[in-house]
Amino acid sequence: MGWILAENWWPYQRPTFVTPPFAGYLSGHSTYSRAASELLTIVTGTPFFPGGIGEFVAPQDEFLVFEDGPSQTIVLQWATYHDASDQTSLSRIWGGIHPPADDLPGRLIGQEVARDAVAHAHAFFGVAACGDLVDNDEDGLTDLADPSCTNANDPTESDGNPDTDGDGIPDDVETSVGSNPGNPDSDGDGVPDGVELGNPQAPRDSDGDGTLDVLDPDDDGDGWATLNEDANQNGDFLDDDTDGDATPNFRDRDSDGDTYLDGAEILAGTDPLDPLDAPGPPQVPVLGAWGLGVMATLLVGVGAARSRRSAFRAARRFDGDPGVGPSA
Repeated sequence: MGWILAENWWPYQRPTFVTPPFAGYLSGHSTYSRAASELLTIVTGTPFFPGGIGEFVAPQDEFLVFEDGPSQTIVLQWATYHDASDQTSLSRIWGGIHPPADDLPGRLIGQEVARDAVAHAHAFFGVAACGDLVDNDEDGLTDLADPSCTNANDPTESDGNPDTDGDGIPDDVETSVGSNPGNPDSDGDGVPDGVELGNPQAPRDSDGDGTLDVLDPDDDGDGWATLNEDANQNGDFLDDDTDGDATPNFRDRDSDGDTYLDGAEILAGTDPLDPLDAPGPPQVPVLGAWGLGVMATLLVGVGAARSRRSAFRAARRFDGDPGVGPSA
């Protein structure tokens, strides 16, 4: 790595691509991909792709637009919609198009845009869906902790079903999902059931281990108990996001973003909430989309790449470039 003159900087784009005359902040890819993944999470009631995995195949020498590549067929896989959107964000960094400072704020804004869009759609079509991340009655409570979600003047937020433990989940819902209607924190991990449940029709299972978050003392499956992941020790687990990736620590397997699982850091005697205190140098990322992010450094577009490449070649032939032919 080293410094170069700005006039010599060439991101991973066509030679004819003109750099827009505005500051890079924010990354559009980070913003709209996060909005899409958040929207899918809300609408489907689960963060996971159908069947627990999503795939995209980049065939050898057929995917990249303005050069042959990749050198071999690559299969990208993601467990969650957010994993896929995170990889979209990373592609802009690895392509030299955006620095990290453009990325994370874009993700946060995209997430808020999705939630506002869902709330607006509900209001527009006269639908109020409770038990999701939207605040339909604008009383400051997301609906996952606000079962009736339609009356901002009702401090009890009761929809007629008793909520014995006051965790925001009616007793009948708790019984149906297996949580304790007499205990606001059924698994004793410090996070109220009303926060962990998510959509009652599709209760949240953050690590996909088959145990719902309301019954799982390690929600993200990182080997470090959820109870320990309240970084500022204020009892609000949703406001702890050490690495600023818009995923709270208790749902983030690598809370400080140093490429080591939180549980692995505990075993190694390092601080899982300090990116400067790690068991060793940054690893080649192996977690979800981050592991595939390295392979995807050159994959900055998704779509009809083959036809776009063909069109580009045709344009060059039209301009009389003798070095471009059918086999070039």
